[in-house]
Amino acid sequence: MNTTQINIHRKNLTFFLLLSLTTSIFLWYIPFSNQRYSLSFYPVIATFAGVLHIQTGCFMTMNYMSYRRKKYLLPLACAFYFSGVFLFLALYIYFYKNGLPGVIYNDIAVLYFMRNMLITGLFFATYYLY
Repeated sequence: MNTTQINIHRKNLTFFLLLSLTTSIFLWYIPFSNQRYSLSFYPVIATFAGVLHIQTGCFMTMNYMSYRRKKYLLPLACAFYFSGVFLFLALYIYFYKNGLPGVIYNDIAVLYFMRNMLITGLFFATYYLY
């Protein structure tokens, strides 16, 4: 590999490391409060899916680090990574936003719509790079 490709790969890896660090710090400082919605499967399912999506994104990033020619793995890794982040943002809204339950569910639905649009765009970018 020449030096320009090495520099591009270093920039990509730095971006993913900073993104992971920012998300970790964000999730670390979320206050814990369990005052509402005591019996529901939504938090369990969203937490499991969010962790699974973030792990899948991290494994795709490691696969890209191993095989540098597979540039299509970067938008695919971002799609899974941001999907997990959006799921955790929906959990944050679910537990810690004050208001009527209908308004909270509306905000979560808008967040899921944005998540689906972002994932669709990144899947198209993956298809284009592939």
